[in-house]
Amino acid sequence: MLGWEYPPEITGGLGTACEGLTRALTRAGIDVLFVAPRTSARSESEHLELLGCDQVPIPRRRLRYRPRSASPSPANESIEWLGVPSSLRPYQTARSYHQHLRELAEAKRNWPEPKVEAYWEESGPGSPHAFLGGYGPTLFLEVERYARAVCEIAARRDFDVIHAHDWMTFPAALRVAERTGKPLVCHVHASEFDRRGAHADPRVGAIERLALAHADRVVAVSHYTADLVSRRYEIDPAKIAVVHNAIDPERTRSSSSRKPVSGPLVLFLGRMTSQKGPAYFLEAASQVAAARHDVHFAICGDGDELAATIEGAARLGIARRVSFTGALDREHVARMYAMADLYVMPSVSEPFGLTSLEAMAADVPVIVSRQSGAAEVLRQSLKVDFWDTVDLANKILGVLRFPALYRQLVEEGREEVGQLRWETSAASVAGLYEELAA
Repeated sequence: MLGWEYPPEITGGLGTACEGLTRALTRAGIDVLFVAPRTSARSESEHLELLGCDQVPIPRRRLRYRPRSASPSPANESIEWLGVPSSLRPYQTARSYHQHLRELAEAKRNWPEPKVEAYWEESGPGSPHAFLGGYGPTLFLEVERYARAVCEIAARRDFDVIHAHDWMTFPAALRVAERTGKPLVCHVHASEFDRRGAHADPRVGAIERLALAHADRVVAVSHYTADLVSRRYEIDPAKIAVVHNAIDPERTRSSSSRKPVSGPLVLFLGRMTSQKGPAYFLEAASQVAAARHDVHFAICGDGDELAATIEGAARLGIARRVSFTGALDREHVARMYAMADLYVMPSVSEPFGLTSLEAMAADVPVIVSRQSGAAEVLRQSLKVDFWDTVDLANKILGVLRFPALYRQLVEEGREEVGQLRWETSAASVAGLYEELAA
């Protein structure tokens, strides 16, 4: 199993989902080797074998060259391979890059026959690569390093099925599947169209399209995601299995519930990206703040929309009513659930939305976007269209105003979320494994 994050090294729901699924799979008698970019001393891996690519020596490759007139000799010079052939140059714009490509195409017609020849060779065991394991500017470089390390691991291990979670691990999975002939399961927790919408990165989209086309089976976390994958990437719906995420209720509870404010606290928790809808949360919050002066709001998370959201709170005149916590670890997330009177997930495009289940398990009423996978399985939550901030504001006020509604959402939500178990999800995945291994 290939994943980009695993607790406690997590930035969102992906790592949490991987942990819940693997725990249930191992309880069902399946041995799991989980390969992540890196691990830490705090990694919770007693139920599986967790291996970080930062522990894997990768053979160093060297490019040897010699003039065609020269005879082979071990004394020939060698050049260490540090990059890949590319026509990209620093400080280029899109226009200058295309002009450069045209010039290269024209010049290629007059290029002389090469006077040297080159070949690859492995040059020793090398050493492990350092991995940040995050989603920053070195992400594509780390994806390539990860793929090389995974191939080294796969060459030395025995396994029946390859299971890759999200696009960062798909290149590694494709290489291992090609080299070993083992069946491949690609698990889509979010597509590039969910994350970026109209600003989708074509490189990521190309990786997703290629991997999903070559996978033996595709797992989608919701029917919402399955439909999107089928339409956007032209994947046969019969190849896609929908396996909803689930929850381990005990892992979301906290013994600390002391609030820093006296009035009701409404919580937003997630990556600060346009996908998660923080702007719509703020707009609804401003309407609620105008109607009630005792309601406070907490926005927990980090991302490229954080600065704009802070500025938005100031522009709407509710900055004093909104607290920004930044990214939180698991312990502090549980504390936020314990302090919250209401959790709102106004996502523009949400493949699932595991945080809504976590909030319900912590006895917090939930309002979720209809544009989410969680809306498919949560009947005891209020639902809104992400863009309808008037409806969202009214429902926030209704939950806070009517104690009977509040208690109903808490009690029935607790019962409902208790039935959403990882064992059910794992049974579906195990069935896919058995089908493919056969």
